Amino acid sequence: WNVARYAYRLFTSTGYTTYFPEDDYEVSSMLAHIEDGDIIFLFSLTGEDASALRIVEQARAKCKPLVASVTWSGNNTLQNLSDLDFYVFADKITYQGYDLTSRVSMIAIVEMIAYQMITSKM
Repeated sequence: WNVARYAYRLFTSTGYTTYFPEDDYEVSSMLAHIEDGDIIFLFSLTGEDASALRIVEQARAKCKPLVASVTWSGNNTLQNLSDLDFYVFADKITYQGYDLTSRVSMIAIVEMIAYQMITSKM
């Protein structure tokens, strides 16, 4: 969630209407407002996150958004449903029950996309 929250703040600060739905009612609201040409940006290392897959399926049932995802490399469901998949290489690291898997490459992808969006507005 930390990378997605960072992406939300970054894209919002660059002037884009951005949603970061954390609860079911927020997902429903987002899906009610989504239109053709909007972008859905999903983060799921495994690419098998049920809520992310449900969002893609429900959005595509309504309109034609561009679906961009960040997943681990390898074949997964979210990657196959996405128009663009940015895959990252990271080892899953768990220490004393905490997920310490590196998110650096995910953040770099978000920042490169944001930079491109900013420079295209200039």
